[in-house]
Amino acid sequence: MAFTRPGLRSALGEYLLAYKQVLSEGLLTGAFSRTWAPLLLADRKPKLSGGDIKKINGSEGYVISYSPRKGSDLTIRLYFDKDTFRHIRTEYSHTISAQMGATSDLSANQTESHENLTEEFSDFKSENGVTLPRRYKLTLYIERGKTSRQYFYDFNFSALYYNQALDPATFSSASGQ
Repeated sequence: MAFTRPGLRSALGEYLLAYKQVLSEGLLTGAFSRTWAPLLLADRKPKLSGGDIKKINGSEGYVISYSPRKGSDLTIRLYFDKDTFRHIRTEYSHTISAQMGATSDLSANQTESHENLTEEFSDFKSENGVTLPRRYKLTLYIERGKTSRQYFYDFNFSALYYNQALDPATFSSASGQ
């Protein structure tokens, strides 16, 4: 997803390059990641606030604002189901103020830009005592001036495996070296 052609990044690749903390903080992909931010709060030491309740896709959820220890240009919100406390959504948003033009007339025509990335987690199933979502959806919305684009990435997992024993030969080169 990072490159569409050699040297040309996808919109999602550009977004993740611009906002590195989405990856470096262990936020992207939520509970699918062993380095998910809420699992490592003592190490990451982010600023957390909120706890308000908001309706998301017809269900009520707690909203937690997440700010990396070193700060961020992004507004990051994590949503957890009110009844099960499952992570159901993460929103990353950034507003870029309108720029000053060379003249007052040019300044009047400038508008804010918006960039939003939303992750949604649904269709939770338990397997061997671990409950994970089977559906993972990313939506990237970029608005610059009068132009806007929206990108969708939708993943449906039929099976999830963890702690699998791997044959050491899996990591051997084909030539046996």
